[in-house]
Amino acid sequence: RPLTRSPIAIRDMASGDWILDCRSEGYRKLAETWSKRYQANPGDKAASLNYARALRGMDEKAQAASVLQQAAARNPDDPEIMAAYGKALVETGQF
Repeated sequence: RPLTRSPIAIRDMASGDWILDCRSEGYRKLAETWSKRYQANPGDKAASLNYARALRGMDEKAQAASVLQQAAARNPDDPEIMAAYGKALVETGQF
């Protein structure tokens, strides 16, 4: 059955019921936490990767790609960052 997603709930399009999506709520909390760390130090590898993961979990793929683009610019020789950035580009249709 097709579902539409929001950061907090999913809607079952067949029945029209709204269902709490605990994973999305968890991603929102993670995004809030990692956003603060990322804003304080955009060059922090862990903050960049984890903030981007949380954004992807909330289906904010373009914003995640932007975070990873900045991380890749700061760390062009880091294979973990470059792999995450490449994946983000594919997910957003930019590659």
